[in-house]
Amino acid sequence: LPYSTLFRSKQWYQRRVRGNQKIVSDAEKEHGTDLADFLHSYLQQKYQEDLLVVEWGYNIHHACGLYRNEPHVGLFYETLTGDADDSVYSALCTQHDALLTHLYQASLKYDSEGSLLVKNIPPLLQAFFPLKDVTDVEELMATFADSDKVNVKALFNTDREGSISDFLKTLYSQFYKERTQYVKDLHAALVSISSSDKKEYHIQDLCKAFEITDPEKSSKEVNKLLAKVFSLNLEQLSSVGPVDRELLLQRLRSSGLIRSGPKGV
Repeated sequence: LPYSTLFRSKQWYQRRVRGNQKIVSDAEKEHGTDLADFLHSYLQQKYQEDLLVVEWGYNIHHACGLYRNEPHVGLFYETLTGDADDSVYSALCTQHDALLTHLYQASLKYDSEGSLLVKNIPPLLQAFFPLKDVTDVEELMATFADSDKVNVKALFNTDREGSISDFLKTLYSQFYKERTQYVKDLHAALVSISSSDKKEYHIQDLCKAFEITDPEKSSKEVNKLLAKVFSLNLEQLSSVGPVDRELLLQRLRSSGLIRSGPKGV
């Protein structure tokens, strides 16, 4: 299998662990969902030779370096190294599944086989993604340039080599860009609240930044997100002291941030 196939997050697991369910179960019991620990435990139990475990570890690291610009490979590597939280992948999967359902249900109004005329797709995308601007939708639609009609389920499928449609590649790319912009907007809001040379921020500062950047996100959602970012329970949030600016931004970048609504004015 090509490296680009092996590192499509859960697809990688599915291809590597097929027929090895006991090993996977044991690894999950021992290390939970932490990807790095899970992978190390899985390789140890699978090959039971330190040399092979090291060789596979090197191959994985090398492959990630070669294909890091491919969205899923980059996410896999960032999750593996701790630069991204598992919640990022969960957020992407949630969006993926919800959009598939949205388009498929719409297609059944026109076609019993679940196909859509390309000309009918833009309003469906705009309804599902009210925060995307016209340029974003046009970028997605450009992937259908050579088609008049598409089968919705085929559009979201992965072929035997692990390749995905140009539509999904563009959609995922936009997902990562939107998350990056979200963190930049939060940083800008923090600067506007205090100053550009401030080295530390309080939790209260970040809450105000969310009010500016994403006013439709409820305080309950913000607190839940912050508890996840700082690996705390909700009761412990009030006791968190000042947080280093770069550490805070890194933790925000690595979390599964999803914007709830348009920026405030």
